[in-house]
Order: sequence, then structure tokens, then C-alpha cells
Amino acid sequence: MVIREFGTENEKHLLFFQGSCEPWQEFAPAAERLGEQFHVMLVTPDGHDPDEHTDFISVEKTVDDAVLWLGSNGIDRLDALYGLSFGGGMVVRFLVTQSVPVRKAIIDAGTAPYRFSKWICKLICVRDFLMVKIGAGSIPAMKAAFPPGRLAHDPEHADEEYREIRRYLKTYSNKTIWNIFWSANNYAVPKHAPKLDTQIQFWVGEDEWKGRFRDLRWTEAYLPEIEVVKIPHMMHGELVMMHPDAFAERALAFFTQKNRKREDIRNGIVQKVCESNEKAGRLFGQADDRRYERRACKTCRLGHGTPARHFARSDRRARLRRRTERNALLKRYPSAKLTAVDYSALSVEKTKEYNKDLIAAGRCTVLQGDVIQLPFADGAFDLATAFETVYFWPGLAACFTEVCRVLRPGGTFLICNESDGTDETGLRFEKIIDGMKCHTVEELSSALKAAGFSSITVDRYPNKPWITAVAEK
Repeated sequence: MVIREFGTENEKHLLFFQGSCEPWQEFAPAAERLGEQFHVMLVTPDGHDPDEHTDFISVEKTVDDAVLWLGSNGIDRLDALYGLSFGGGMVVRFLVTQSVPVRKAIIDAGTAPYRFSKWICKLICVRDFLMVKIGAGSIPAMKAAFPPGRLAHDPEHADEEYREIRRYLKTYSNKTIWNIFWSANNYAVPKHAPKLDTQIQFWVGEDEWKGRFRDLRWTEAYLPEIEVVKIPHMMHGELVMMHPDAFAERALAFFTQKNRKREDIRNGIVQKVCESNEKAGRLFGQADDRRYERRACKTCRLGHGTPARHFARSDRRARLRRRTERNALLKRYPSAKLTAVDYSALSVEKTKEYNKDLIAAGRCTVLQGDVIQLPFADGAFDLATAFETVYFWPGLAACFTEVCRVLRPGGTFLICNESDGTDETGLRFEKIIDGMKCHTVEELSSALKAAGFSSITVDRYPNKPWITAVAEK
């Protein structure tokens, strides 16, 4: 085993288990990006580095060796842990068998132990062994399994890349190949996982969903505290190896987020406003009082100022450059339907209560969900709005990319947010609301452009501590 270090000057520690059957150089760009904020330790298991002349033995041995290395280097805790494929299995093994505390962990399409009889497991391993041996000797077979347009760094010269991979795979001994597939799907873990003080995400690419369904279901049952994150338009290992910048942005958004979940933060804010309104004798639904309405809509309504991420779909193109009330929007477009999404279960509950008339009429849908993986088809909406909510989103570029995905070509994205942290108002809010991050005009513009939007206009709202943005897909 070899451990290569990146960002050694950083105080926070991140252990990175690479995937199988790929040279460590494929993971180095992602490790370097993570190394901008973490001391990253990239684990190259036995049998995976041609210069070492070793054989891979097992997931268990690799994890044990990594723990010994950590101890010998005076590292007794981890701020972050990541693993791809059988490296994800190593993350599971590390979490449930080792005494090293881990703050956050990502299991990226991690393999899970089979629950078949031993002879069936051996037959599966024989199949996988033969597939690697055949693939290592055939570039057409490799292209069929790993499309050049998705998994070649230079598709125009893909054959040379595949020849390099073939030469690399030929350095694997038969023992290494057999042990990789046997151990990846048969590693040992306790029958019941111990209680973990670790926040865990299980990543799975949208284009590998069926192939990883069994692994996901087992991991969900074994570690019920995990959060499943579906990565749009990605094959197995594609994000970390082919898009290291996007991978690092998404991973860092999770790793650097405070342990308190965004849902807990949002629920706390909503609950405080609800309690305050009730003490004042104002119950939700009394919209005739304009002062109350302005106060309530900041947390629990689909109207102007809502923190819910809501999306309008109509038969006409909506181009709105000002904040608008829900009734005005739906009256203006009689055939329009509105869908609201919020991360907070409590906010969703209150929003449904307030808008029950529109829901009953079939013009409004309220869902609990996450902006980083919206539960909608590509091009589903004409208009997306985000009023006073972007400052809670994890990673602007990744979230904006997801919003762009669900908009049709020519669709519009509207943002109204508190001004950036250099403004007195923004600084005040950031200090009192956990997890809040106000953004500058430049940050919003850059993230919208990176997400694929065009015709972007971002300005400060006249005489108000707000920033507004209008972008078209």
C-alpha cells in the first residue's frame, strides 16, 4: 500500500480510498483540489501500483494498514473520509470496525457484501475475473464497457488512452484480480453496525443507478443514518475521475458544512417564526393582515419572499424581473402550475397548510427535496425562482447546474437574496443564522455562468439590502 499526501499544510485530515482497476494518477486531480482545504491522504492499495510489485489481499487488510499508517503519523481523528466503489466498501469497513473517529464520510457507489451462499459468490467472482482478463486484452471490449465520450480525457485520441489502461491492467497478477472482486463483495463487517457519530452520504450516479441498486439498498439497511445523493448524468466513477473540479466542489460543500443538517437549521428558523407569530395572536392563513403576511411569507409561504425553491410551469414564457405574489402569478397565467420544493419537512408542512386551496385545485404541488438533486425531469419548467434561500444552498455551481437542468431551453431563473457578507445587513444575518452564507454579485454571476446560463444580469436591488439576478438557459 502507498499513501500519497496533498495539502499537508492543512490541519483537517481527509482519507481517500481510490477505486479498483484504475491507476492512482486518475484520482490525483481530485485529491489536489480537495487538498486546497484538507490534508488529503490518497490510498493506493496493494497490487494497484506497478512500482510496488505487490498483490492485493483484501479490503480488511487495506483498512487495517491505513489505520496503522494514521497512527504512526500521529493522526487520531479524521475530518473527512471518501471511497469509490470497493474504496466505498473500505469506508464502510473503516467506520464500523475502527476506533478512529470520523466527522463526515462519502461512500461513492460503494460495494456491499453479498448475502448469497459461498458457491454462488465464487461463480460471480469467476465471471468478474474473466471480464477483467478479457477486457484487458481487448480495446473494443474496453470501449463498450467505458464509452470514450464519457470516460476518455481526449476522445479524439481515445485509443491511446485505452492502450495505456490495457498496459496498466496487465501489471495486475491473477491473485490481485481475484482478490479485488472476492473481497470487494465479501468483506467482513459486524452483523449490526455500531452507533456512529458520523454524517454519511452515499453517492450514486444517475446512469449507474440500476447497477448499484443492490449495494445502495444494503448500505441503507446497514447504516440507516446515511443520506442518499443521486448525481445527475454520471456513470460509475465518472465524476471523481473525469470532472475533478465539480467533484471537489460537491464534496467540499458537504465536508465543510457544519454537522447540523440544513433541514435542522431550516426547521429551527421556521419554528421560531411560527412561535413568534402565534404569541402575537397571528395564526397562519390569516392573509388579510398585510403586516402579518409580509412577516409569515418569509418562512412558510409560496408567495414573495419564500425560502422554498419553487418552479412555475406554464404555456407562456414567463419573464419576471420583480418579486411577485403567488396569486398574481397564477392569475396572470391561468394554465400555469406551480411546484414548490424545500429541504425542511416543517417548512413543507406549513406551506401545504397555507396553500391547501391551490393544492386542492390542482394548481400547486409542495414537495420535500434537495436543490442539489431535484426530483424532476430535464426541461420540466419554464421558470424557476429562488427568493431568500440561495444563501443556504451547498455549493452554488452544483445547485445552479441542477436548476439549469430542469429548465427548458430559453427558461428563466430568478434570484433575490440578502446582500453579500461585505454589507452590514449580510454580516448581521450570517452571525445569527447558523449555516448561512451571503454571496457577492461576482460570485452569483460566476456560478450562473459555470452552470450553463446565459443573458445573466446580477444587480443590487435599489435602496434595499438585496441582490437580484435574472438568467436564461
